[in-house]
Amino acid sequence: MNQPLPRIPGLSRCMVRLHAERLFRDVFGKRPLTPREWRLAEQDLARKLESDGL
Repeated sequence: MNQPLPRIPGLSRCMVRLHAERLFRDVFGKRPLTPREWRLAEQDLARKLESDGL
């Protein structure tokens, strides 16, 4: 499955993919991430960036 486009402005597919790799390192590369997992990674990255003040 292809990675969906990020819904949150300012995030790129590459940024979300790198964050998803860290979050789901146990399954990343072994099986495709579900759309729900991609969204969770995207939302977690957005929260992280917001809390870091970026």
